[in-house]
Amino acid sequence: RALHGTTVCAGASQTALMADEKPPERISHRLFAASRSETGIKMKIGKVSNAVLDRSVLKYIEKRGAGELLVYPAVGAGASVFKERTGNLMASSDCGIEPVYTAANNIYAAGGKPCAVQCVIAMPESCREIRLKEIMSRLSADCAALGLEISGGHTQVIPGTGKPVVSVTALGWRAAPTGFAKPGEDIVMTKCIGIGGIQYIIDSKRDEILKKYSAEVIERAYGARSELSVAPEALAALEIGVGAMHDMSCGGVYAALWDMAEASGVGLDIDFRAIAVRQEIIEICELFDINPYQLNSCGSLIMTSSDGEQLVGQLEERGIEACVIGRTTDGNDRVLRNLDEVRYIEKTSPDEIYRVV
Repeated sequence: RALHGTTVCAGASQTALMADEKPPERISHRLFAASRSETGIKMKIGKVSNAVLDRSVLKYIEKRGAGELLVYPAVGAGASVFKERTGNLMASSDCGIEPVYTAANNIYAAGGKPCAVQCVIAMPESCREIRLKEIMSRLSADCAALGLEISGGHTQVIPGTGKPVVSVTALGWRAAPTGFAKPGEDIVMTKCIGIGGIQYIIDSKRDEILKKYSAEVIERAYGARSELSVAPEALAALEIGVGAMHDMSCGGVYAALWDMAEASGVGLDIDFRAIAVRQEIIEICELFDINPYQLNSCGSLIMTSSDGEQLVGQLEERGIEACVIGRTTDGNDRVLRNLDEVRYIEKTSPDEIYRVV
């Protein structure tokens, strides 16, 4: 079944995957920005050459930990091969602003543990080889931070493409089944809204933001790259026991709440003032006139529990910030309360990030 953007395949024991792709210093995180360098080698239309593949793609692939693969990506190899393993294979894809973290978070939220990713990179004719190296460096760094291997993918120059497009499919194994939300459960949220979106905006618009706010304000808004992963809270939740889990990436907290309610067939009663925010994020959102509650919140997780306060306490004992933001109901309405004002959460709308970058 498909849930939380994740496909679960029962009974998988061995998998062969397409082949085609190690991390130096930290680079800009504007993964999908148009090429910023006019230097370097301009690549030809079609699949990249073996020379480009070797020095700009495969160079950034390394074995991590015990290693999941028997056969690693290489020039001339049509597929990589995973070690034989019994269990339920999981897969989730994303091509948004944080594709590695988002795809991996989807698997964590569905009760799994990601182990590898497939990366497909489509580039415009104007793209130089140095840009491909930057993209691979970024993907490799994100995978290293999460302990994931790059198991393969595809890299090609495509006419008519305006800027690089990167699609990531995370693969993992189910650790424990997660359920659906039930009426009368508390809704718990971890961290705060807007984490993924604000990091991308700051990476793209730092000079503009500095005209209004100090570097200290920007750094407090930005936080740390490690905040983009929901692994700590998702794994803790599986150990503690929860109902449903859903990551808060594209569309922010409103989209995540709507999707969870839709998948579970429940209503919502949300306390707007209980939703955790970071004041510096709110201020930067106001600068660009965007709604932080509809901004990509990669790194935050919502989950349901029969005792939300107890769950919050257990998460906080593990160093994870969390709060109760409302309850599920047995109706169809998705209610949002702000003191005496009552509004309704509407169907998912485009992420606010696309109004800025």
